[in-house]
Amino acid sequence: MNVISLIKASKGMKHITKAKVILNKHAPEILLVSGTIVVISSAVYACRQTLKAHDILEEANSDLADVEKAITVSNSDDYTPKDARSDRRKVYGRTFFDLAKCYGPAVIGAIIGFGMIFGGHKILRGRNIALTAAYSTLLAQFKDYRAKVVEKLGEDEEFRLRSGMEERAASIIDEDGNEVEAAVNYIPDNGEGHSIYARIFDETCSNWSRNPVANLTFLRGQQHFANEKLRAEGILFLNDVYESLGLPRTSEGQIVGWVWDPNKEIDDHAGDNYVDFGIYNELYKDAARRDFINAAEPCVWLDFNVDGVIYDLM
Repeated sequence: MNVISLIKASKGMKHITKAKVILNKHAPEILLVSGTIVVISSAVYACRQTLKAHDILEEANSDLADVEKAITVSNSDDYTPKDARSDRRKVYGRTFFDLAKCYGPAVIGAIIGFGMIFGGHKILRGRNIALTAAYSTLLAQFKDYRAKVVEKLGEDEEFRLRSGMEERAASIIDEDGNEVEAAVNYIPDNGEGHSIYARIFDETCSNWSRNPVANLTFLRGQQHFANEKLRAEGILFLNDVYESLGLPRTSEGQIVGWVWDPNKEIDDHAGDNYVDFGIYNELYKDAARRDFINAAEPCVWLDFNVDGVIYDLM
């Protein structure tokens, strides 16, 4: 085999391998959709065969009636009870065989269809378990890394590095009422400095109001409600909190959240046993958050102190 043939064969193998990967990626959807189509087709086929089954049953009833009539009109020597039992068995056997032929394809199709649906579900479940395990490992490593940074540099400096906080010059009013230049903490408004669970509460949220006081009151009320729900139900998913605030649900919000442990004491800063939206977090000393709390700004970044992957905490 020459070089050109080897190159062509190599390209062909690449296409085949890529097609296999794509097929494997979409295997759950393919199985679920195909299985549903097969099940529906089997049900339609069974409905159409019901008319034929009706004729089969009518013929069987007619043959059984003839057997009973033959017993009545015939002499015992000509048509014995043994002959009647034999004829009945033949009628039952033929009827069962005809019905099996009638409904057999529908039953087999339904079994295959449900098998495909369960197969797709099994693949999805396996992938979800693997993703949850990978996410838990990554989250544990990140928490360990943060703990080491806090131990080395302190909590304030760790937060400053993680959030991208900067000091900027701004004009503020001092205690004497004079306008002076001072350095204030500033966190970028693009959310890059917050955790992956942080969301901005602004006009894109269905429960947002142009009134800053109404927004602050609403958020405090929802935080209190979330804590009461956590204590009452024992677990609380982040997506439940998102939904209560009018925020869109997320894939990570479906697996992370809070778990209530009655044996632990409530610690606002640690986040254990307590839902915190980060509104009054002492580490957030930026001007925008201060303006929101002082009713001068209607929007605010919310950063939630989730405990981690709920399934690992149960």
